[in-house]
Amino acid sequence: MNSPNSAYVTRDLAHVWHPCTQMKDHEQLPPIPIRCGQGAWLEDYSGQRYLDAISSWWVNLFGHANARINAAVRAQLEELEQVILAGFTHEPVIALSEALSAIAPCGTDPLLLRRQRLLGRRGGGENELPLLAQRGP
Repeated sequence: MNSPNSAYVTRDLAHVWHPCTQMKDHEQLPPIPIRCGQGAWLEDYSGQRYLDAISSWWVNLFGHANARINAAVRAQLEELEQVILAGFTHEPVIALSEALSAIAPCGTDPLLLRRQRLLGRRGGGENELPLLAQRGP
């Protein structure tokens, strides 16, 4: 293998674990190093394009390098990247919590997020929230 992708493949196979993949498969079918994305398309270091038909595990539903989303992320990064919710708060999390409370099913405790402390947890909290909201307090 002697292409612009080769060095990336070698480095990847030496150091990266790929979830949802049988690593042994990469001996015959190496991972494809992606240089950039635009809309629904990905491009490797050789210029080969690939249709990202699963939106990179469904996280890029609006396409790669979406100008509107990137501008909003840049603006937020200029103001505040992240702050722990242990004793602190910030306007974006307040607005998000208000919006979630406004669309919560009837009878759901509007303070469920705060009472269960799910916004501050790691791990499965993001998966638990819909279940707890459906079940109620």
